[in-house]
Amino acid sequence: PERAAVFTVIAAIIKPQLGILVPLVAVITIRRALWPVAPPEPDASWERRTGRPIRILTTAAAGYLTALTLCLPFGLTVLEPMTTAPFIRSGLIEQIALAGGGYPYLSVNAYNIWAIVPGDLGHSLANAGLWVCDAVVPEAERCGSGTAVFGVIPAVLVGASALVASIVAVLVVAARRPDRLTLLVALAILAFAFFAAPTRVHERYGYPFFALGAILLAVSPRWRVAVTVASVATFANMYVVLTTLYPPRVPELNPTRDWLGIGELIRSPLSVTTLAVLHTVVFAWTLL
Repeated sequence: PERAAVFTVIAAIIKPQLGILVPLVAVITIRRALWPVAPPEPDASWERRTGRPIRILTTAAAGYLTALTLCLPFGLTVLEPMTTAPFIRSGLIEQIALAGGGYPYLSVNAYNIWAIVPGDLGHSLANAGLWVCDAVVPEAERCGSGTAVFGVIPAVLVGASALVASIVAVLVVAARRPDRLTLLVALAILAFAFFAAPTRVHERYGYPFFALGAILLAVSPRWRVAVTVASVATFANMYVVLTTLYPPRVPELNPTRDWLGIGELIRSPLSVTTLAVLHTVVFAWTLL
């Protein structure tokens, strides 16, 4: 678990989206420390003797010291006491929040379920190709394409709640049966959830899913179908962004030209809607 904490923190600091590893490592470490699945083998190394409460503390310390070491050169604090409420701050978390707030939109070219949700002006990424705000913003920063609000609940809160609910559901199942296959499936679902559930998602956020999905594709006929469908949908999503939505200033120097000639077809409302539905169906299937 200590090694898992080290690698998890390295992954999350390199790319915050990989923070999906953190709750999984935490829950499994606590589960194995307090409620061991099976007694360790007599000749097992100390590292494999995870059924001791002290391993919760050593794992947390390993993760914290790794974060501290990696943040130090950049002047970021991990945990810092304060004299005023809330009496503690984290420069690292503040930096992640700042980056996440840079794109306050339903979808940032990700063809997930939010791509087909319209704002109060009727626009969506699917029907108008426009980014719609996922929360009410100051008038000076107002989205010209509208804002998505469900009654008084902003879409960003709905998306965040859906992601948290997905994470909790997966963690409950993983904690009940923390074997290798369950953990692999759990992490694959969490990786895809980060693309399919929240707002403010770029087209590339589902990419980690395919590294894990490739293993499941090799051993499970059902996952083979799910990963193949998601692969087609994600390929089309990334293809249109790289080749069509952001054309280069000098077309003849474009290494990612529309060599299949399908960029404009993928941009059509029907195609965007279809790809969003495919991604959503795959996500729903993984949860079920």
